[in-house]
Amino acid sequence: MAQELHLIATERAEGGVPDAEMPALPLRFLRVASGVSYLSCDPDSGPEMGPADHSRDMQEVFVEPIDFGRKAVLLLITPARSRAWVNGLPAPRVAVIRECDCVRLPGATHVLYLCLFNSSAVGPPPPDAVGRNCPVCRTPVKADTCVYCCSSCGRVYHMEDEAESESALQCAQLISRCECGREVLTEPGYGSLPEEIATMLNGEVDGA
Repeated sequence: MAQELHLIATERAEGGVPDAEMPALPLRFLRVASGVSYLSCDPDSGPEMGPADHSRDMQEVFVEPIDFGRKAVLLLITPARSRAWVNGLPAPRVAVIRECDCVRLPGATHVLYLCLFNSSAVGPPPPDAVGRNCPVCRTPVKADTCVYCCSSCGRVYHMEDEAESESALQCAQLISRCECGREVLTEPGYGSLPEEIATMLNGEVDGA
């Protein structure tokens, strides 16, 4: 499954809580590229991310995605005399940011939430899943079948095309959550969203 790390930014008051008098601003979505990137959050222009190179000021914040088991996490590196906050607590200079964590950079008026976007949940099984039993029907997964792959634990469930066969197995459609507890999403999208972001996205849809 192809996974992308996104930072979703929203503006906050100085105290860290939403400001009722602050006009509602659109959410800003930043896709985290592979390798090392700089991350800034200017109070006027908002969050910005780009490739890190030798011209960047070493007093900036840098991030790098790393694999942690089957899930990607984000390495956050802050300058020696600055401090970022993660989930409302001061973070060490080098911190590991996980899905749904909330980050505030030094001096920023925005907070950023780390979210995992699954861009292709359905497709061929990973090589190590071939021959493994589907948790629903308990039959082995074949190399030429189509499956749904859980982004958290790597379990695979049959998701064959009904148009190709009347006996197609669509085990992923029979459950709402994987055995690990992760919600089953057979279409591209976010596996989990912080409550604040989910509420804001629902508000944008309702108000559209």
